[in-house]
Amino acid sequence: MISTAPGYYNGSLVDERPHRELFRRRRDVMGHTLTISTVIQDSNTSRYHLLMENRLERQHDFVPKICWTNANMALQMLNATPTALFSYRWGIKVNGKTTCRSPGMINDLDSGRADLGTNCFITQERLNVVTYTDTLASFKIRFVFRQPPLPYVANIFSMPFSTNVWIAMSVCAVLSTATVNLAAKWEAKEGKVN
Repeated sequence: MISTAPGYYNGSLVDERPHRELFRRRRDVMGHTLTISTVIQDSNTSRYHLLMENRLERQHDFVPKICWTNANMALQMLNATPTALFSYRWGIKVNGKTTCRSPGMINDLDSGRADLGTNCFITQERLNVVTYTDTLASFKIRFVFRQPPLPYVANIFSMPFSTNVWIAMSVCAVLSTATVNLAAKWEAKEGKVN
């Protein structure tokens, strides 16, 4: 605990603080360890790349990586030591009741195992357990649906050709069949003469 005298008293209070705001006087926590709870969902290897900040596997867990980087910079400004605590879920409803006591980030924050949560989305049932700050970046969650494979949608053998090509191929097939049939009959007739 570090205490600083705000001033002295000599008949009246003399305030010697350069700033009256508490946050200005709490800029240096002298290397105190603060635990950051982060939810990892895509890949188990994200926890290693996130701690090393090596920018590998950027396609996995990009929101936790962005949040971790911002929280880590804030802790560096405060001269704090970050410690990571990973979870695979946020607080959810248990047995139909609105509660955040299930295993996850909200439980880590509520039980005191973590001091900060980095990538928690705001929901009504979590407001009575945690306090949110303003977002650091605008995140939009979207679902990306893959286009179905081509054989499920159309006959892939008929697609490369236009209608005119199919008509021309049909006419050629009929003419070829008729020609082969006529040639076979002519050879059979010629074979009987000899």
